[in-house]
Amino acid sequence: MTSDEFRIEDNVLWLVYPAPCYMRDVRGFMSECLNAGERHIQGGGNMEYMQLTEWLEKATKDRSLQATDSVTSAETFLAYRVEDGALIGCCQLRHHLTDKTKICGGHVGYEVRPSQRGKGYGKLILKAVIEHAKQRGMEYLRLDVDARNIASKRTIEECGGVYTGTDKVGNGGTFQDVMHYNFS
Repeated sequence: MTSDEFRIEDNVLWLVYPAPCYMRDVRGFMSECLNAGERHIQGGGNMEYMQLTEWLEKATKDRSLQATDSVTSAETFLAYRVEDGALIGCCQLRHHLTDKTKICGGHVGYEVRPSQRGKGYGKLILKAVIEHAKQRGMEYLRLDVDARNIASKRTIEECGGVYTGTDKVGNGGTFQDVMHYNFS
């Protein structure tokens, strides 16, 4: 194990920074999510909008960005199952809130591939990212979730998230209720 990865929950999963050797797995993960109807891959650092080589460069560069009102440094991780090496999901820890993520997004985004949902992996990933944030000295985290996403809402609450309110957030002429949760 290198400093670019860490194992969680009795070696059930390991989280690792994206690297060229993982791009085939990322392509399959992304395809599965998009084919299941996901419009945006949460915690993927906008992987669905770029070529994977461009995304990999961005994910690497994002770790060292200087925070402003519109930009923050962020760590994107791939979550692999130790047992068989399958890519289960991804997550992103944004180190600061930007003007945009103060409204919708928060500090953490995570996604579990559709074929692996309902097995507790989201909870393992979220717990690991929360612990990693604490180790980085982040004393406060905010997570946002679409109010219709009951499974993610339950995961956040099981990991200790405290509900703080709901806002209507507009995107391209449509609105959704976004629930806000704090961790401290």
